[in-house]
Amino acid sequence: MSSVELWLGPVDWAVGISTPVLMFHGDRDPLIPLSSGIRLFNGFAFASTDKSWRTVGGADHSNVLITAVPMHVEMLDWMLLRVAG
Repeated sequence: MSSVELWLGPVDWAVGISTPVLMFHGDRDPLIPLSSGIRLFNGFAFASTDKSWRTVGGADHSNVLITAVPMHVEMLDWMLLRVAG
């Protein structure tokens, strides 16, 4: 890894991702603010046109996928549509 690569942030890396992207982010995440997650998600716009964002109400960083919202079904449907393609 070059010294230039060490200074790249997540958004800098996101611009090169061309695979489909599905992001979930809790609105009570104390580790990564919602605004930072949205900024990262928006960074994918340069390479990936197939992207989806979900804000999970009441979720923090460690329980975003352990909520009352049936996200696992949505995630599975999202993945199967792209694999079956």
